Amino acid sequence: MKRRPLIFVAGSLIVAGALVLLGLYLLPPATTEPAEPEWADGGPPPAEAVETVRRLSSADPAQRRSSLSPGLAEIVAEVRETAGSTVTLDPQGWRGDDAYGAATAVWRAPGQPDRGLVLGFQWVDGRWQITFEEPM
Repeated sequence: MKRRPLIFVAGSLIVAGALVLLGLYLLPPATTEPAEPEWADGGPPPAEAVETVRRLSSADPAQRRSSLSPGLAEIVAEVRETAGSTVTLDPQGWRGDDAYGAATAVWRAPGQPDRGLVLGFQWVDGRWQITFEEPM
């Protein structure tokens, strides 16, 4: 009589193990593909961010500096050294919230091929400032 509960327990463990193995076999494998960037399916940029980018292409050095966060003087120098250059935001390339954002853009300069950019923005003192620029 003592063998019957032992056989029941052993049988239950075998059935449970088989169910676990079956479940592992039937579950889809986890994906290891990288996620798309957050701005891949973005929307239109806020009007204030468009104005910030307009100031970046201004002929006035003070206007250019006002569009950038501190520490981005190299972008100002690049825009200043290439007369007639412009930066245009992608009309559907904005992703962000109330404090930070990122947008895809195109940098155009006379005689040079267009360059795709990702611009990072931060809301500071009531306006967007560009915090980083990366090539696409």
